[in-house]
Amino acid sequence: MGVPSNPRNGATGLGKACSGSEVESEGVTDLQLRWREALVMWLRWNQAYEHVTERMFQVGHNPAQLQEMMDQMDDLRREAVAQSQQLLD
Repeated sequence: MGVPSNPRNGATGLGKACSGSEVESEGVTDLQLRWREALVMWLRWNQAYEHVTERMFQVGHNPAQLQEMMDQMDDLRREAVAQSQQLLD
């Protein structure tokens, strides 16, 4: 399973896929959906982190592409931290 160029897409897609009447019909509350989305963000971050650290040690990797992936990971991590903190407050 590869890491997409934007690791945030997985979390955003889940939120869209489980919104509206689908959520109510499945008995999933908004709070449960928010927890699920936060967990998915952390899992996506972890997957991207593993991918980036593996690439750091490969010969011939593209430093600009690696930096872009790390910047996206930082954005995802910040968003996951903020959402997790809101859920814990």
